[in-house]
Amino acid sequence: MIKNNSILIYLFAIPTLLFFLIFDYKILDTSYLDWFWDDTYQHWLGWSFYRSTDLFQFPLLSNYSFGMKSAGSLVYSDSIPILSILFRPFSSFLDFHFQYFGFWVFASVILQYIVSFKIMKIFSSNLLFNLISACFFVISPVLIYRYNVGHESLTSQWLVLMALYFHLKKERTSDKRWLFLILFSLLVHAYFFAMILIIYFIELSKRYFTEKEKFLLLSKKLLTAIISSLLLMYILGYFTIEDVFHGGYGGYRSNLLSLINPYANLFAISSLIPKYSFFELNKIGDHEGFAYLGLGILIMSFAIIVLSLYKFKYSNFLSSIKEGKYLLALSFIIIIFSLSNKIALGPYEIFQYNVPEVFKVFTSPYRASGRMIWPVYYIIYIIVLSKVFINFKPKKSIVILLSCLLLTAYDIKDHIGISRSSRGSVEVSKIEERSFKDKKWRIFAKKYASVSYVFPVYAPVNWKEISYFAVKNGMSTNGGYWARHNEIAEFEYSENIKKEIENDAYNVDTLYYFNDDEYWELAKKNSSSRHFIGKVDSYRILAPNYFLKK
Repeated sequence: MIKNNSILIYLFAIPTLLFFLIFDYKILDTSYLDWFWDDTYQHWLGWSFYRSTDLFQFPLLSNYSFGMKSAGSLVYSDSIPILSILFRPFSSFLDFHFQYFGFWVFASVILQYIVSFKIMKIFSSNLLFNLISACFFVISPVLIYRYNVGHESLTSQWLVLMALYFHLKKERTSDKRWLFLILFSLLVHAYFFAMILIIYFIELSKRYFTEKEKFLLLSKKLLTAIISSLLLMYILGYFTIEDVFHGGYGGYRSNLLSLINPYANLFAISSLIPKYSFFELNKIGDHEGFAYLGLGILIMSFAIIVLSLYKFKYSNFLSSIKEGKYLLALSFIIIIFSLSNKIALGPYEIFQYNVPEVFKVFTSPYRASGRMIWPVYYIIYIIVLSKVFINFKPKKSIVILLSCLLLTAYDIKDHIGISRSSRGSVEVSKIEERSFKDKKWRIFAKKYASVSYVFPVYAPVNWKEISYFAVKNGMSTNGGYWARHNEIAEFEYSENIKKEIENDAYNVDTLYYFNDDEYWELAKKNSSSRHFIGKVDSYRILAPNYFLKK
């Protein structure tokens, strides 16, 4: 019992220490928002608009005020739905600036460590070895990078590790647990759902070929998972807008060099690996395929490969292939998908092919295919670390791990420097005092129920400020910035607004913010005396019936 309690202390103390070494402690302050990047700010806006929705509504995550038909669901602001649902009943007790994203990152670090420790226990009986091995999963460049670009929900990579644990452990994991994990992933981020569903498919295939489980029974289990997922997606609001799954597959992919490229990201960072010309990106979207293994894992991988070649026996090789055939099948499927139909080797696109129509139902929703490499990424971690344990004596293996862990941390010090920063690109605390000084804003907030962009394009100019004004004053808005948006709805909004301007027939409950020069001039020309039209703190505003409203 004492030993078990000690292990539990380690399992929480070590990742907690790592969290405070890698991330800034201020993100745990639920009222501190100045660490936000653009995407984090978008996530917070989604949650903040959602707070004013009906507690009991259908779909459950309907968020009409933030984007109206252009987005319309919390799903499309990547606001970690599970936490939004949990905190929604207590919204009236929470500060306007309340954020839970820092807490989620902390929880993800803890869970990343615990699940990876459990995976390593499958292959190693040495407690110290397993405790150190689990540290590699926490300081993985992929995890830290996702935080640095403002993708807090995508730090939940422990979900992928949990699926791999279910698949790798000797005792069969019940289908109920698989189903729970699959459905839970939909409450975090849809990309994890796709990864876990593929791993579950491989698990069922293993049961069919190895354990001779009946095909009909396995098909029923897979169908149950798919139907249950679709039902939950419908209840949550994944299908609230049409044409949300527009293209992009091939533009946000993995690269054939992703696993060894420390530079395939959005930041100007240094590495112990020289910046060769073949590490350059082919497209800006290729940063989604950032999957640098870290120098420590790469060195251990090289050592294991050399050692395996030195000890090579054909019979052992065949045995390893046979033993790992399901992980190989999983890796093959994942790699093909993540590379997309436009295969790139460094800065060179070496060939491409047309995606068959039948597969576009899978590729269109998951255009950032580069993220799909993560199961393979962590499979490599697991294989390399387990091989170190198998091939070296305990003391030597621990020295190797510690050396490579420190080397990894030093190699990615620039990434850690970014994650430790307490300032992001959006200074939320200064938006109000910097952007809304004129007293008219308070009058606008009382007289109007919504703010309309002229025109509601994706991420329009000043979307941060206008969205803040809207959510702070309980107003809805037809524009903004989301992970996905409805181009058809945006076009229809734009066409209707054009007619309103041309005919001087505005919605009297809507405040109009202009980011279009041509229609601003037309609005000034056509505007009647009952409207207010002019610049307010540098924002071009038209307030219908402003002088008639009380």
